[in-house]
Amino acid sequence: MIRGSLLFCVLALAAWGIYAPALDGPFLSDDFPLIVHNPWIDPLTGPGLLELLDPFGAATRATGNWAPVHLLGHALEVQLFGPDVRGYHRVNLLLHALNAALLLALLRDHGVPAAGALLGSVLFLVHPANVEAVAWITQLKSVLALAFGLSALWLAPRRPLGGLLLFTLATLTKPLAIGFLAFEIVRTVLRAREGDRDGLWWLIPWTAVALVTAVAAFSAFGRVGAFRAEDTLAAFDKARWMLFLLGRYVALALTSWGSSVSAQPVAPRTWLDAWVWLGLLALVACGARALVAFSRGRIEAAFWAFAAAAYLPISQLFPFKYPIADRYLYFVLPGLIGAGLLLLRGPAGAALGGWRGRQWAAATVAALLIVGFALRARERTTPWTSGPALLADAARNHPDGTQANLLRASRAARAGDSNAAVEALVRARASGFDDVLTLMEDPTFTPLRRDPRFKALVRELAAEHLRRMQGFPEPSRRELQQLGVLHILREEWALAAAAFEHALATKGPGDTLALRRQLDLARAELARTAPAGPSGPPR
Repeated sequence: MIRGSLLFCVLALAAWGIYAPALDGPFLSDDFPLIVHNPWIDPLTGPGLLELLDPFGAATRATGNWAPVHLLGHALEVQLFGPDVRGYHRVNLLLHALNAALLLALLRDHGVPAAGALLGSVLFLVHPANVEAVAWITQLKSVLALAFGLSALWLAPRRPLGGLLLFTLATLTKPLAIGFLAFEIVRTVLRAREGDRDGLWWLIPWTAVALVTAVAAFSAFGRVGAFRAEDTLAAFDKARWMLFLLGRYVALALTSWGSSVSAQPVAPRTWLDAWVWLGLLALVACGARALVAFSRGRIEAAFWAFAAAAYLPISQLFPFKYPIADRYLYFVLPGLIGAGLLLLRGPAGAALGGWRGRQWAAATVAALLIVGFALRARERTTPWTSGPALLADAARNHPDGTQANLLRASRAARAGDSNAAVEALVRARASGFDDVLTLMEDPTFTPLRRDPRFKALVRELAAEHLRRMQGFPEPSRRELQQLGVLHILREEWALAAAAFEHALATKGPGDTLALRRQLDLARAELARTAPAGPSGPPR
């Protein structure tokens, strides 16, 4: 117990040294709708709590995900820290250090020597791809879900019911946590082969929990239009795209190459693309090794299954807006690290058994890798220190992506070049931008609002949002208000007025005064634009 506490303190201090530049970083991007302006968590009331738990409710639609424990965690943080971002950052950092310690414990439990387990723990702690999951306040869901999941895997053989409860909390924090089920299935099957069949019955509730949370989360994700129909590709093109992304992820995992905010890689046009072949090689090699390990009853297979199951939801089997992101590796890396260490301990270690200098060589390579990753991770904290730094990082790494075009549009608008600004916004839309409400709230683009091309773009973006919201059953007050605003952007005054009237008659969180002002505006414009009758203008 004392050694474990000391280890955690050392890991936390090391993480503090890496993440120090980002610990005062402001709320950014998704932090605003999920935390700062989320009426269901501040204040957290009885009806608000029920709304968070409802997989088909307004809170789920607003976040595009059913992850009630994630939002409950933010609700607690809001009560503790208010607007002080330092508290939120420190929670993420401490949970990240805890996850490194839990990974070490899991590795030791499954036969990895102490030195190897410590190496795996530190590599996970300092990996540059994890910076996004730790430095971004909203990613509490990643660090908290992994803490629940690793604890579940460690506890399940000792206290099966406790392991099940922790697994449930993990899946209710982030759906990617279903990857822990794959590990538990393979581990239980391997133990059953050796005569220990007690754990087989516990796979039933684990699977039931995973299915329920996965279906609810998948449904919520699809209802807000997160799956992109326009990205549907022919079978061979889709396979090539998925292998390309796998190759990029392999490079990110092994070297941190390609680490970026809002990554938007360009799809390959040929099967000769090097990333496609790297992805294919990784798929064949890792898949073959996993099958060999499973056939020989090696626990290494469970770690391969963990990595594969965590990767499957982000593989673009079901396309979504940003096809690659550093934070998605947060659940894949523990599986890869465990599988790699067990492989080195087994066949790879045996192959090097006759080399006297193997231990010194391994120690040197490990030290260089850790130092290099730590320096790179500290460098990757820079984007999370401010909004402009975040935008600049995405634009620098993906000059044809959404963020780069938005940055060009903003600069052109400030310079008074409306032609360049509108052209850049059109390119941003072509690369995936569709947030018309944020666009209209940005004062930078105020001078463009009289430009016919800008108005046409706004009308098209508003129409896309309206189409996605048509299927919402029993829209909430906030959603009705959003519908009204979208109709205003399209100058559909009668529909806007009806939406605001409906919103005022609906219970729920929202600014009543703002709703009344918007209703008055819609009614005034409706009266102004209505055609005059035979007896004169409308009264």
